[in-house]
Amino acid sequence: MHELTLAREIVAIVQMAAQNQSIHHIRRVRVELGAFGHVEEKALQFAFTAAVNGTLAAGSLLEISRLPGQAWCYDCNKTVALSTRLAPCPLCGGEKLDVIGGNELRVVDMEVE
Repeated sequence: MHELTLAREIVAIVQMAAQNQSIHHIRRVRVELGAFGHVEEKALQFAFTAAVNGTLAAGSLLEISRLPGQAWCYDCNKTVALSTRLAPCPLCGGEKLDVIGGNELRVVDMEVE
C-alpha cells in the first residue's frame, strides 16, 4: 500500500515546517491530489490517521482536493481537461496529447494552533 508511504511523507513535510516555525500542534493538512495520481483517497485518509500518531499532527484532519487531468493538444493547440489519461481531445478529437496535469500530490497548507 503506497498510500502509507505517501502519508508518512506528508506528515514529515508538515512536521518539518511546523518545527521550523516553532508550532506545537497541527490541526489540519490540505493536499491536492491529481486525477491520474493512482492514489486511493480513502486509503490515503486511513494511512494518514496512522502516520500522525506521536507527531505534531496527532489527531489532525487530512483534507484532499482533487485536481482534474489536463493535457496540451498538439492538433488544436489548446490546453484541455481530460477525464482519463488516454482520452482523445474533447475539443477536436485529436490524439496527439501531452499530459501536463493530474499527476500531482502536493501539500498546500496546514492549519495550526
